[in-house]
Amino acid sequence: MILGPKIEDENSRGTRFHAKELMTVEGYKWEFEEQTISIAPTRMLLVRIMIGKVEKLDKVLQIIRSIPIRPDREGWNCVGWIQEALEALGVEKKAMGTSVMDWKTVRDTAMEYCQKKRDAHRFDGKDETSDKRKAPTYDLIEGRETQA
Repeated sequence: MILGPKIEDENSRGTRFHAKELMTVEGYKWEFEEQTISIAPTRMLLVRIMIGKVEKLDKVLQIIRSIPIRPDREGWNCVGWIQEALEALGVEKKAMGTSVMDWKTVRDTAMEYCQKKRDAHRFDGKDETSDKRKAPTYDLIEGRETQA
């Protein structure tokens, strides 16, 4: 999950929050990571789905930081962490402004949009029409692509 600016340029930065699995000497372990990053496309950032507008940043940060890591739960992974974070943000009405927080809608839109970009050869170098300096972005609130 990335919190980024409403208006971006080539130097824009955002904050990435996620649960990630690390290999250690003792085995695998999960940890929460919060990191300031460029919002330019990378190998790890295929597409962006804009799901909402932050109303109260401090409340959003408090909620995201409170989502637990659940390595003891069978089948739990980083996707489960995102789902739980969206559900928690959706419950707290003062955190987000206009937004779409329904997990199935967000997940299905992200998967469909990513597949659409794969089919259009956005990630394999065969697409020569899109601006590779910006991540393809779909605005779920407006129901349209805002950056190809």
